[in-house]
Amino acid sequence: MRAEEETPERSPRYESKLGLEDVPIEVGEIDRRWGEYENGIVRLNWRLILAPVRIQDYVLVHELGHSIHDERSDSFWNVVGSLIPDYDDRRSWLRINGNTLTV
Repeated sequence: MRAEEETPERSPRYESKLGLEDVPIEVGEIDRRWGEYENGIVRLNWRLILAPVRIQDYVLVHELGHSIHDERSDSFWNVVGSLIPDYDDRRSWLRINGNTLTV
């Protein structure tokens, strides 16, 4: 599956900037979410491959950020913002357009 190949290969450049290494990335079906971080694993919804790369990267960084901060605190958003300064615009794009990402 294209999503399983393309999305995880972009992860190491973000991981290194966050002081992380070899975070497992799984791509598959996730109900009502674009991604999740649990037990050291990032899981991404396969439908993200239908979104622009900049949106895919936002979700990836968002989930990697949870490896540092569990909750969506100011510290969490500072981590996300350090790598994706326009994360709020990307987040809004996903909120508005996410339901159009279907096959």
